[in-house]
Amino acid sequence: MNHLKAWLGRLPLLLTVFSLVSTMGLTPALALDIPEVPTPGATQPSQDWSPEVVIDPNQEVAFDTPEAIRDYQLSVGDTITVNLWATDLRFNQTYTIPFEGRIYLPSIGEVDVNKRTTAQVQSDLLKRLGGRLKGLKASVLLVKTRKINVYVTGLVKRPGIVTVPVLSRLSVALARTGGVLPEGSKRRITLTHADGKSEVLDWYKFVNRGDLKANPRLAAGDVINVPPLGNQVNIGGAVYRPGQYEMLPNETIEDLLFYAHGATSQAALNKASIAHWLNDDDSDRFETLLDLSKPAGRATKLENRDRIHIPANTLTYIPMKRTKVHIQGLVNNEGEYTLTIGKTLRDLFSQAGGPKTNAGLREVEIYHQALSGGTSKKPALVVNAYKLLYENDESQNVEMRDGDLVVVPSNKLPVEDSVINVQGQVGNPGRTPFRVGAHLSDYLNAAGGPLPKANLKDVTVTRAGKSFKVDAHRIMREGKTDQDMELQPGDIVYVPESFFYVSNFQDVVNTLLAAVAVWAAVRPLTGQ
Repeated sequence: MNHLKAWLGRLPLLLTVFSLVSTMGLTPALALDIPEVPTPGATQPSQDWSPEVVIDPNQEVAFDTPEAIRDYQLSVGDTITVNLWATDLRFNQTYTIPFEGRIYLPSIGEVDVNKRTTAQVQSDLLKRLGGRLKGLKASVLLVKTRKINVYVTGLVKRPGIVTVPVLSRLSVALARTGGVLPEGSKRRITLTHADGKSEVLDWYKFVNRGDLKANPRLAAGDVINVPPLGNQVNIGGAVYRPGQYEMLPNETIEDLLFYAHGATSQAALNKASIAHWLNDDDSDRFETLLDLSKPAGRATKLENRDRIHIPANTLTYIPMKRTKVHIQGLVNNEGEYTLTIGKTLRDLFSQAGGPKTNAGLREVEIYHQALSGGTSKKPALVVNAYKLLYENDESQNVEMRDGDLVVVPSNKLPVEDSVINVQGQVGNPGRTPFRVGAHLSDYLNAAGGPLPKANLKDVTVTRAGKSFKVDAHRIMREGKTDQDMELQPGDIVYVPESFFYVSNFQDVVNTLLAAVAVWAAVRPLTGQ
């Protein structure tokens, strides 16, 4: 009974101790039963956990690149969470790094975290506890970053001390002051660092070009000053963002057009104007016409209060939906064709059924405005349609205009250039008329087809003095068309004879019998 009373008397103390330990996230077993460091040579636990940084999305964290997260160095004011897992261990504790830069972990002691990354702190914990806890895993997570104070002066809405998350950029500090006033300069912002070094920042470079050097990260104690607005120029008319812009010395209309996001498609750049003001009360000015379609006009330097106007074209060209074109001469279907806007000579040949065999494709003539009676005696263009149709030279694929007349003359080239010559092991070797769009198999069949002794695997096609092999066996016997090439006028096809060809089974028998007879006659002479 006395023992029971003694234990009951100690119960409040035990509960208090247990409560304190539980609050720290540490079980009594961890606090009391961590084994001592093993002797040298003991097996260390596997450290296969990759370090990571986890950021609470509800916190203000100024990380905008993976490198900034990975290389972030902890310091006073940062908040981190330490997690430890082992067989008999579950530890989770959140720390705000104190002024000394060290945190305290039970059974470990003080851990220096100042100016170290979370990965480095995690590695340190694994080294210090790895030999004492089997299967230990650890993570150090960044929960909240520290804050820094910067000073914003000049023409902003609320100048003064601004508190921002560490690694914040200039844009964050300006936004927290309410922004730059209309009379403040966004192109000559001064940033002075704690070491006295200064830099002048052009906000237009960040807004228009995405240059992060114009929107740098801030450090504690930085001073930002927004000076009065500099030279102002107005641009109006056919631009995407008309309005007033601050210009630096020696900037030109080319720069101004860039800031205004360029001229619209309706802009009459050759009719632009610039107005210079001669006095401060805007009572006197002179205006000059500018041709901004030329580099010299866009290179004009700007002065304070200049006004540039780019008018829109008063007449807007509305393209016709249809184009009427006539083709005559050596095509399969002469006549007038209606094409949609943008159709080309290749499209016209396709609708006309292609050229005839003896068409002179190298000198196709195109006359403009023929259908309206305005045709001249000389063609406006002479096109090499042979290169277009057979060599895929798109430089010859001209766009058809309304009223065009296309004349396809007869072939002025030698006869050899308008036929296909098929020789060798075919039924009817010789010249075959060229046909637009016909392939190797078509000409082999037109020549009577390959003979039984033809070696189709080594067919030769010669074009313009150059020869190359074609496996016609795949085409004629297997039905595969990957090598069934489209031939061009003047091509020569040669089908060789198979070296091992035997005409029929009787020839095989006769050959064998003859060989046996010779062997029987010779054998007595050899004494065998």
